[in-house]
Amino acid sequence: MSNKEILIEQAALMMAQKGYHLFTIDALIEHTTIAKSNTYYHFANKELLGEAVLQYWANIYLLMFNNIFNNPNVPIRVTLNHYLKKQIQFQKTTSFCGNPVFSITQDLSTPGALIKYTTYQKDVCAILTNFISAGIAKDCFLANLNPQNIAKLLFSQLTFAELDCRINKNCIPIIKSTNLLNNLILIKE
Repeated sequence: MSNKEILIEQAALMMAQKGYHLFTIDALIEHTTIAKSNTYYHFANKELLGEAVLQYWANIYLLMFNNIFNNPNVPIRVTLNHYLKKQIQFQKTTSFCGNPVFSITQDLSTPGALIKYTTYQKDVCAILTNFISAGIAKDCFLANLNPQNIAKLLFSQLTFAELDCRINKNCIPIIKSTNLLNNLILIKE
C-alpha cells in the first residue's frame, strides 16, 4: 500500500470517528508516522485530503450497494434485509453513526466535494432504479411505481435516517426507515 493510500485510509477512519472538523492533519501524521513533507506532498491541505476521503467512502458504499442490489437470484425481501443488516453492522462496528459520504460532504462543502457527492448520489440511484425495475418485473413491487422516483425517495430517506443516526448516536432511524420503505413498495414476499 502506498503512502498516499495509507493516508487516505487512516484519515477516512479518523474522520469517521471524530468528524471532519475535529480531524487534523497533524494527528494523522502522528498516527501514521508518515513524514509531514510526504503527507503535504500528497495533500496540500485538509480540504484536498477531505475530498480524497469522501471518494474513499463513496467507493466503499457503492461497492456495498452493487454487491447487495445487483444480485438477481436473491429474493427482494432478502436483499432489502441484507442491506439493513449491512447498515446496522457498519453502525455497530464503528464509533461513527450515519453515512460518512453525506456527513463529510456536509462538513467539507467544497465544490469538489459537492461534485463527488452528486456523482455518488446518481450512481446509488442508478443501482436502486435497476433493483426496483427488476422488482416490478418480478411482481414484487407495486406495478405503478416509477423506479427513478422511488430510488430518489429511498436515497433521500436513508440519507436523512443516517443523519438522524449521526445526531442521536444509534441506528434505530435506519431500521425504521428501511422497514417503512419495505412496507410501502413491497406487495408480496
